[in-house]
Amino acid sequence: MTIKTVLAPLYDSALDTIVLDASAKLAIQFDAHLEALLLKAPLDLASRFINSGLDTEQFRRMLETLAHQAEIETRTIRDKFELMLSGAGIVLSDDPSSNSKSTAYWRVETGDPTEILSRCGGAFDLIVAGHPSLGSEHSKSKQVLDAAMFNTARPVLLTPLTIAPTIGKTILLAWNRGIPAGRALVAAQPFLKRAERVVILTVTTEAKQGPEPEEIAKNLAWHAISAEVKKVPPSSKAVADIIIDEARIIGADLIVMGAYSQSRVRERVLGGVTSAIMKNASLPVLMAT
Repeated sequence: MTIKTVLAPLYDSALDTIVLDASAKLAIQFDAHLEALLLKAPLDLASRFINSGLDTEQFRRMLETLAHQAEIETRTIRDKFELMLSGAGIVLSDDPSSNSKSTAYWRVETGDPTEILSRCGGAFDLIVAGHPSLGSEHSKSKQVLDAAMFNTARPVLLTPLTIAPTIGKTILLAWNRGIPAGRALVAAQPFLKRAERVVILTVTTEAKQGPEPEEIAKNLAWHAISAEVKKVPPSSKAVADIIIDEARIIGADLIVMGAYSQSRVRERVLGGVTSAIMKNASLPVLMAT
């Protein structure tokens, strides 16, 4: 298993540069193809006209202005994309038979981001998503992340709020023995094979049944991956804080974890490990559900 196709959803936000940077790093790292997908919101012309209080001619001029602004925004993001290609030495191509090691393609889709990602996200090996903390709970960044995680059956790499210098040299595998953690382990194998150091961290809450971390380390050994095991007893500190602290101690540049072992609605209402990691982690997080 390897990563040969990476999807980078973009949506006119402050996160686009970070998402493009992370995606380019991964495309180079895995000799992969990167598709930058710009998600554009359709204009609701009927409601805009009814609520504008403008006559037909005034409304036409307003639409021209909006269309011009949208064109400028699209051009700005496209310029970021082309600058990324130039700086990273990635070839613009959508041909799988291309001789280039790393390729990229630009694509624009208009509509609901959840529907678009649900339809096309499953065609890629990995989806890179921007951090959801910018904006409200119902912002487009949250929509994109939710659609990627729950509607595509693909692993998602969540970017931090700042550009990460490296991704996957030192990996912290947060192992809670749950099924999502097992899926994350499989999804992370391309990263684990290339890592300089892998640490399997278990907070010994005994909340779930499943393989012990030593068994996971042995499994990885069969794949020629050397991994350390670290067990931390539960304390007054939240599990998410323990994971983040341990990642900082070992100098990790990637956390691998299963997401939403319990109901995501319950986690968002009452709080949970996944939500806390999403909110507080300052490094990339590879997640699977």
